[in-house]
Amino acid sequence: MSYQLIDMTKDPRSGQFAYFRQMLFPFAGVTAEVDITDFAARRQGRPFFLSFLYAVVRAANAVPQLRRRIREDGSVVEYDWCPPSYTAMKPDGVYVSCTVEGDLSYEAFVALGQRRQREVCHRLCHKRKFCNSDCKQKE
Repeated sequence: MSYQLIDMTKDPRSGQFAYFRQMLFPFAGVTAEVDITDFAARRQGRPFFLSFLYAVVRAANAVPQLRRRIREDGSVVEYDWCPPSYTAMKPDGVYVSCTVEGDLSYEAFVALGQRRQREVCHRLCHKRKFCNSDCKQKE
């Protein structure tokens, strides 16, 4: 991922960054009620979670300030693109971590997301020497 260094002495949000820079884990979260009736109606059989994740990632990456990160040395950088890292639940209820890199088309994003979820499931169940009936990649 490429990025550019941000001169915080000239940035109008320098006060907010100074506040977050003092925190051990400088993260913020947002919870909001959103009416997704139209979104759900237009799915046409597409996977709900990856479709919604795609829309959210595109929206978040459209805001330059949401692509900013504070580095260990205290400098602030703005990435060209921030890929999502998310948890997915396996059929047995265990959560796994997945990442989908890149600024991809919808079709490529969903295909890569599905492949990553299968790969993580496969890697975890075989690493633990068990594979339940839901795993499609038994050895």
